[in-house]
Amino acid sequence: MEVIGILSLIFGIIGLLSSVQYIGILPCVVGIVLGIVGLTDFLSDKKFATAGLLISIFGAVVSVYIYVSDIDSGRLVVIHNNGKSQSVDVESKTKKDSGQVSSVWNSNLNTENNSTEIYQTSTEKETKEIPVENESLTEQNEAVSEPKIKNEQKNESVRDGELAIGDTWTVDGQWKLTINSVQETFDRNPYSDKKPEAVYLVTYTYENLGYEDSFLDGLFISIDDSIVDNAGKMGYSYPGDQQKYAQETPIGATCEAQACIGVDNAGSFKIYVDKYDGNGNKHKAIFNLVF
Repeated sequence: MEVIGILSLIFGIIGLLSSVQYIGILPCVVGIVLGIVGLTDFLSDKKFATAGLLISIFGAVVSVYIYVSDIDSGRLVVIHNNGKSQSVDVESKTKKDSGQVSSVWNSNLNTENNSTEIYQTSTEKETKEIPVENESLTEQNEAVSEPKIKNEQKNESVRDGELAIGDTWTVDGQWKLTINSVQETFDRNPYSDKKPEAVYLVTYTYENLGYEDSFLDGLFISIDDSIVDNAGKMGYSYPGDQQKYAQETPIGATCEAQACIGVDNAGSFKIYVDKYDGNGNKHKAIFNLVF
């Protein structure tokens, strides 16, 4: 019957038009199935079924290509939570009801280069609690917290107000965040178009002290959104072999996660973390990872 071919064509067009929203693959699959069924019907005209099948296949290819490209570029991340996988758009996740988006900062950069090994904080190193203070921003009507390091013996390469490996950034009643270690990996993803000079696997831990969000089911912290290498060039998320992923963490729970980071200049780098708390106030911290 020609109606099957017409339905295949309709679903193919719908899938192609919606492929940029990741859901286009669904109507395309339906269009492919209907197109195949229409082609096997020897008593009907196959022109609609053929057109529907071709458009559905093309729409499916476009949808898969966009999905894979967004994951490769770091725009889309996959959250593993309790055995379930959930795709989250990083750009939309960082937007709050105020309509503000995390900003990328530029600052003075450390230009030291050191050896490439596994850099991990000694177990004897004292964990430093980093209190925050809020300051009113007139133009944006938001509160920003600047971390301070309560330790007189700071690494000389780490400036005042910056955190090092092993330091803890605490936002009272919201979260704690600690960069545990930085490890260079020489594995490269042959399917990525990124060609970093160095790739680092950063292990970090965050604890939910009371953060609640209407969009997520707990605290979710990603640290690979704003990276600056020691030459002042922006780093990026790299599709490497990380084993631990950030998860939506309920109040009272702790999550250990990893971020795979690529840089075009090997050596020390900075991570800028910019996040809104459950009350809509923005907090930021700078981790200067000197190793």
